[in-house]
Amino acid sequence: METELNILQSLLIDAQELSRSAQRDYDNKQWKTYDMLITQFNHIVSELARANVDVGLPEIARIPKPRLEGYPYVGRQAEQEKLCEIVNASARLATKLSLLGNHSVADKQSPMIRLEMVCDRFHAVAKALRKRHEQRPTLDVKDEYDVQDLLRSLLVVDFYDVRPEEWTPSYAGGAARMDFLLKSEQVVMETKMTREGLGDRELGEQLIIDIAKYSQHPDCKTLVCFVYDPLGRVANPVGLQADLEKQPNGSLAVHVIVRPS
Repeated sequence: METELNILQSLLIDAQELSRSAQRDYDNKQWKTYDMLITQFNHIVSELARANVDVGLPEIARIPKPRLEGYPYVGRQAEQEKLCEIVNASARLATKLSLLGNHSVADKQSPMIRLEMVCDRFHAVAKALRKRHEQRPTLDVKDEYDVQDLLRSLLVVDFYDVRPEEWTPSYAGGAARMDFLLKSEQVVMETKMTREGLGDRELGEQLIIDIAKYSQHPDCKTLVCFVYDPLGRVANPVGLQADLEKQPNGSLAVHVIVRPS
């Protein structure tokens, strides 16, 4: 246990530094560093595999040579896209290692660890449900109502008191419903599903309003915003998460989870 914990702590530091470097280079449009960052990311993933630690993230592929050669030249666009991929993957890696480290040394039944696992597996479950024996009817997740139905089914496996559609206190002249309240844990889950016209900016605007509403609810100490993005419409999940989680919300803790990302 001690050896595994030391490995996790060391690789967590590497992943956090990689995440910061990748985000900084992306913000500064330094696309050329992508190859070095890929090497660093793949090294961390390889070391985790050697230690038999599964974080569910594959190594990042290099850019095929034809995309960096020939005419018309598309290298810069390819480098930009690859660096964006590294930004998102390294942030997820750092988050997963942080959760694993906390899981090893603290409360293994932490609600946030369990909720993170549910969100991580949501897309895989949604895809698996499409295939049933003898083409029997199933749930195909097409909108936010489908997301709520499937998420509720997953939550009740691990949480005893899942309350759908609780009313929030009056905000801006009216009351509104929340998606789910885990009353014992004092956690509210708000769900969104991306679609045409609902990308980063629109999601951010909606969730800022939601955060303000839930900050007034007496049973809400933590707000988890689960954004289901099966078609990858959120261009910068890391930026969306960072912007919303740093909002001044008093005693309300906010966690934004975009999956898959």
